[in-house]
Amino acid sequence: MSGEQDNIGAVLGHLEAALGAEGREEDRRLVLTIAERCARAKDVRDALEELAGVEGLQRFALRLFWYIDREGAKPLDVDRTAWLADALQRDLPLPAGSPARQDMPEAPAGPPAIPGTLAQGTHAFADAVEKLKRGSSDAGGFSAISNEALDEVQREAANLQAAGTAEGSPDVVKFSGAVSIFLQYVLDHELLHDVRVVNLLDSASLTLQTAVDKIDAEDFDSLQQTTSLLEDPKSLLE
Repeated sequence: MSGEQDNIGAVLGHLEAALGAEGREEDRRLVLTIAERCARAKDVRDALEELAGVEGLQRFALRLFWYIDREGAKPLDVDRTAWLADALQRDLPLPAGSPARQDMPEAPAGPPAIPGTLAQGTHAFADAVEKLKRGSSDAGGFSAISNEALDEVQREAANLQAAGTAEGSPDVVKFSGAVSIFLQYVLDHELLHDVRVVNLLDSASLTLQTAVDKIDAEDFDSLQQTTSLLEDPKSLLE
């Protein structure tokens, strides 16, 4: 088991115990199922990508991706584990009878789906960003970003990360992780009414498309610069 899996397991274990102490048995069982799937996966990111495809669990998966990207494989101390678990609890969907609970399988049904090509992932991500951009405006101009549109961008970022991994493109994998960090910051700080979020995602998507389509060293330098900016959303959105 990797250090990343150990950390995810520790955070989910702390959350499971907290939910049990509060008498939230259904939530506790759901978290236990997620923890078991993450522990069994050859790569914990594969398990989280699958989780991100379950309706109602996108934000939960997004926060776990964010933990991996921010914390890495270094061991977490007890206080840090508790803090991460407490923050994660806010992203449980999940009323009784939620479709997300019904959709969550008890064990992997088979090998993970083969990711699309890098070009397909890039254009699907661009489509999701464009949909978010169109949906956040009305006749009077910018209004607000919908949760559904943000969730779709997150799903496509996870798919893009899988495609980048499959095709050996570390720059795209890192970019996808940076998008996850950025989106989590937007959610945590309730910035759905901030037009800068739309502009930054639109610009990032264009940079990605240019880098992947042209496959030029200079374009990938621009992609790396964009990645670095997205990894520090506070500096962009203060």
